[in-house]
Amino acid sequence: MNDLQAAAAKAQLTGQIRSFMTWLGDGRKLTQTSRIGMTDARHLGELLGTGDQIDPEIGGRVFKTRSSEELAYLTRIVEWMKAARLIRVTGTRLVPVKKNAHLLDRPLDLVLALLEAYPRLGKSLFPRTSWRQSLVGDEFTVIGPGILTKLLTSQGACPLGDLKEAAFEMIAAMYMQMEMLQRTIETDVTIAIAALDVLGVVVVNEADNRAGLTDLGRFAIRRLRGMAEPGDPVLQVRIALRDVDDPPVWRKVLIPAAYPLSRVHRVIQAAMGWEDCHLAGPDSAERDEMQEWVGGDFDPISFDLAAANAAVAAV
Repeated sequence: MNDLQAAAAKAQLTGQIRSFMTWLGDGRKLTQTSRIGMTDARHLGELLGTGDQIDPEIGGRVFKTRSSEELAYLTRIVEWMKAARLIRVTGTRLVPVKKNAHLLDRPLDLVLALLEAYPRLGKSLFPRTSWRQSLVGDEFTVIGPGILTKLLTSQGACPLGDLKEAAFEMIAAMYMQMEMLQRTIETDVTIAIAALDVLGVVVVNEADNRAGLTDLGRFAIRRLRGMAEPGDPVLQVRIALRDVDDPPVWRKVLIPAAYPLSRVHRVIQAAMGWEDCHLAGPDSAERDEMQEWVGGDFDPISFDLAAANAAVAAV
């Protein structure tokens, strides 16, 4: 655990967050649009080493940076801290969330909080302009966990091409005519992996075009998903059906104590041989009969009974 604590403390992002919180103190005033002012943004860019370019010169012409929102990496840090409930906006002030201040002195818990918030970064993780949109950002609550799962189940470092293909397949299942957008998706996956790199949970080998979990990353993902670690307590649980005595129906299972209730639910479903559905659902023959009766497609789940009763009453 000491090695994991040390790795978490050395992660680039955790260091930037500690520096940011020292700068923030009890709070700082924001602009009328709830953004960090440009004077503060210039200071933070140097303090945190974000690498954001202010007032870039392109082709001999200087393009004035008018809002800190244009500074992609600083914006990412701020939005990540908001998602992890480290800071919040109150009126026109940015203030620390006091109940989570203890995380700054516990780097491993800080990494866990940031990784748990990772899928909620959404659009703020990716650059967006009038000519570039991000489908990965739009669907990051699905893509983010999918990337983490692919990294966790990979034998060794995972080829970046496999991560990009997995993201493409997830989005292709939601949208039509995706081929033209594949390059944008691949770029966004590269950005998403780079964010995990600065958190210290992934190492990117650009020469081999691969990304692999660090020991810190493997521990953090497994811990957030309630997966057992060596030495963790394991509970022996007896599951029995109520009011069933002749014969009694029961199962005995071993469940890691770290499992959340949502995962315990899936264990019970699997142990009992259930399919997570209600016995009262119509079978295919009954469904066909209902569709024929109403003269079209019928979905008993979304059927509006109140509207149907009103229609009958009007006849």
